[in-house]
Amino acid sequence: MGDTARDTQVRARPGVESPRVCDPAWRCLPITRFVTLAAAALLLLALAVSAPAQEAEQVAGEQLRDLNRLSSDLVARARSGSAPATPFRIDATVYREALRQVMLLQPPPTVAPQALLIDMVRMAALLNAAAECKTGRYITCPADLMTSLESQQGRLDAAFATLAAGAP
Repeated sequence: MGDTARDTQVRARPGVESPRVCDPAWRCLPITRFVTLAAAALLLLALAVSAPAQEAEQVAGEQLRDLNRLSSDLVARARSGSAPATPFRIDATVYREALRQVMLLQPPPTVAPQALLIDMVRMAALLNAAAECKTGRYITCPADLMTSLESQQGRLDAAFATLAAGAP
């Protein structure tokens, strides 16, 4: 190692070696350094773009599964004939608004098949109709509405089972 004017300027005290700021190999190859940094930046950008898209799709899928569980619970409560009307109405509204948010935030083809989303919208309409069927403080649905609710919930459960199995 030879002493250069730069080396003598960097040293604060005589006799103490200070580390070089840059490696001589990097000074000789500025294009290599630029290409390496550019490749690293592109890799980080690609990861940053793909991770949120995949993560958002997983979150939307999980939200749809949670909505299916909520609709199943609401159908069971409506079937009981003794569900308090106010909490049932609130949960039916939560179902509708949560489904609306999932569909607005994510393009439907990436979240779930179109048929599944249509079935979930039908379920929201049926739950809204069930929320309007009350006698006193309790939800009591007519037999034809209960049949429609149970049939629609069966379709949703089958669609989610098919989706979980990986079939289109």
